[in-house]
Amino acid sequence: MEDPRDTATLPPASLGGAPDTVSTEPRDPEDPPLLSWLPLGLWTALLLAALRLGVRFATEQDLSGDLWADTDNAQAGLAAEALGVTLAALPRVLEHCAVVGLICAALLARRGRSLGPLLFVAGFFLTSLSGWPLEPEVMRLGLTGTGLASPWVRGALALALALLLCGALARRLLGGPISLVAAVALGMACLLGREHLAGPPAQLVFGETVQELLHLEDARTVLAQRPDAPVKPAVITPNVWNHTDSADKPALALCPPARVRITIPANRSNATAGADATAGADATAEAGPLRLLTAAGVDKTVRNRMPAGVAQVTIRFTITVNGETRFSESILASRGQDPQACIWRHAEEAGTRGLLVNPGDEVILETTTDAAHGPLLAGFSDLVLERETSRPRLDSSAARPNVVLVVMDTLRADRLSCYGYEKRTSPQLDKLAARGTLYSQAFATASWTWPSTASLLTGLPADSHGVVSNESCTLTRGLLTLAEVLRDAGYATGAFSGNPLVAPERLFDQGFADFDAHRSEFRKSQEIMPAALDWIRRHRLKRFFLYLHLVDPHTPHDPLETELARLGGGSAPQRPADFPERGLDVYAGRILRAGPGADPQAIVPAAHLAWMETAYDASVASGDAALGQVMDLLDELGLGDNTVIAFTSDHGEELLDHGLLAHGHALYGELVRAPLVLAGPGIPRGQRVQGTVSNRHLAPTLAHLASSELPALAEGVLLLGEEYPTPGSAVTQTMRGTWNGAKHQAIYGLVKDGLSFQWRPETDERRLFDTHRDQGELVDTAAAKPEQAAALADELEARLREQQRWTPPHTVGAGAATLEMMRGVGYLGEDE
Repeated sequence: MEDPRDTATLPPASLGGAPDTVSTEPRDPEDPPLLSWLPLGLWTALLLAALRLGVRFATEQDLSGDLWADTDNAQAGLAAEALGVTLAALPRVLEHCAVVGLICAALLARRGRSLGPLLFVAGFFLTSLSGWPLEPEVMRLGLTGTGLASPWVRGALALALALLLCGALARRLLGGPISLVAAVALGMACLLGREHLAGPPAQLVFGETVQELLHLEDARTVLAQRPDAPVKPAVITPNVWNHTDSADKPALALCPPARVRITIPANRSNATAGADATAGADATAEAGPLRLLTAAGVDKTVRNRMPAGVAQVTIRFTITVNGETRFSESILASRGQDPQACIWRHAEEAGTRGLLVNPGDEVILETTTDAAHGPLLAGFSDLVLERETSRPRLDSSAARPNVVLVVMDTLRADRLSCYGYEKRTSPQLDKLAARGTLYSQAFATASWTWPSTASLLTGLPADSHGVVSNESCTLTRGLLTLAEVLRDAGYATGAFSGNPLVAPERLFDQGFADFDAHRSEFRKSQEIMPAALDWIRRHRLKRFFLYLHLVDPHTPHDPLETELARLGGGSAPQRPADFPERGLDVYAGRILRAGPGADPQAIVPAAHLAWMETAYDASVASGDAALGQVMDLLDELGLGDNTVIAFTSDHGEELLDHGLLAHGHALYGELVRAPLVLAGPGIPRGQRVQGTVSNRHLAPTLAHLASSELPALAEGVLLLGEEYPTPGSAVTQTMRGTWNGAKHQAIYGLVKDGLSFQWRPETDERRLFDTHRDQGELVDTAAAKPEQAAALADELEARLREQQRWTPPHTVGAGAATLEMMRGVGYLGEDE
């Protein structure tokens, strides 16, 4: 057959006897045969898709690290979950890679091995390996990463694949119809098998409290007890050492010898059933068997007060279920004992915490000792029925956004630039307020941490949740928290607390799968932010709730040097050489001891007061910088459109505004007026709400934004809606108050219609301030306006009666370890 190329430039004979000539015009290169590049492009697409999955898996492994390697929850499966998410998107991945592979194969087949096309194809491959532009933003890779996810490694892989594509060997091996059929068959097999490859959906696995037995007297029968030490709930502290499992726990005290029978009650309707209605069918729970969680412990008083002539004592603990011994432990207590040995001994079976039980089972708790002694405080902690429950982890969306709640401890609203402060202490919060809603008159429920934080997590007033004092400082398990509601709606839940008061020992961890806290000291933002940011990265693929409790404005102040310098006009002010360690707390105690007639200016040197003001402002700015880190990371990960950020504080700080220092002692504006900012999907932008609100309503509002519900005294108060909150009211309180020199006073407050009313129930003393005319609350008008004060007193008392109707019947106070911690961080004096 004649090759048409031999006559391509010859004129047709029918045009006459023109002489034969050869055309010198350039001609297009021949089109390569379809079967020479089509199968090569498809194989390239399959290899590119496999590399993208490998890069994605390496990225998740890099992000996962070992942050939570010691926790018993679903975090260990996050890397597998990320791979499953990618495999579930396999059709999109293959489609994208097929388009890229075919275009690049055709280009190289047509243009050969010249440098320009080769680099273009390598760049095309690099964007595909990085997920650009078709992957969701949260799945794309930037200029960070290590190992296979490194941009340099990705670039090398892209270049190698481009070189392979244009090689003669690849053309010979992968060209032709057989190769084409094989590539199509393999691609179809991947699509059909993607569900098997991806595996089951990732699950949230958590322990759900079904019943707390410690205070359930109807289920308990005392079979034997000491006449001088009856069986009863108490707080037991094996040790005050903070490096072991020895912290305070609520416990059933069985001073040996003692014996108690507990009948496991029938299953009650637990929170999961109710939560499914608001969580949606896609978050249905799978519940496991019941487990009785408890631990045996001996209080530190046993070894510290050993009777004369007694060197040691052994206490034996046993638990039998329907006559079968399921737990047996002997604990030795002696003088000078190694603190690492003074710990809780948890009841476990087959390496799993708790004892399997069923409704109707008879459980016998018993303690005995080897000799006759006086009462020895020992017993069984917690006594909680729990079942392991799992829920699928679900995607975030505008309807069910991620939720980030940032609480900055000890932050007064009037020291923020977005609230009118002249210094630019809060540039990051200013940005957040500009893209959301700011509440000008928001108030905390209390002027110190425990009651206020409990309100933020439950949506309840202080008297209703019962966390109000050292004697009642543990969150009751029966209360529903924001974290529990969101967990039941398929959210991963994590908390990072820099304040040792907000810790699992006080049951603030209810609903959180991960809770990072330290039992004995404050941790500033730079200490907790790396782990918190890693947590966000690791959970970015599914909906999450993050609680971040920052403590930078709390003493001891340790602001960032960069913020000191920025607020100082370029040079960082220096702390006075003679400024005491924990100076603000030291001066706060001296002023209180001096009495109400003392002049605080004579107690606090002017230079020291100036440093406290400077350090406080720079500490506020340091915490604000941490907020900026969260905002920047969410934007970097492409989560900004699907994340609600809420910012507030638990209370403020007095800096001699009314002659005192620190917090908890009064209810003036500098102590209870809190910043409150909301931003994210469904929240108006650039709005400023003037009505009076309580920041405890943040919890039900966040639940509502996540399409869930957190009941709060059936009030139905939300901070968002068709109409902004009209001027309302807020109730405040402290049980640590100081009133005209009298300490440890209960003080209640009501803020309403521009009035601030304060009441001391013990003596029925009242204070009234018109904050429209007297923003500093310096002129008490209670005596001049008795009718107005009486009306506010009546309303406040009625509100308190209603709130106290919901007070939990049983509360737990602080034990020796917690009191020791509070002294160490300045919450208690040495004489308290």
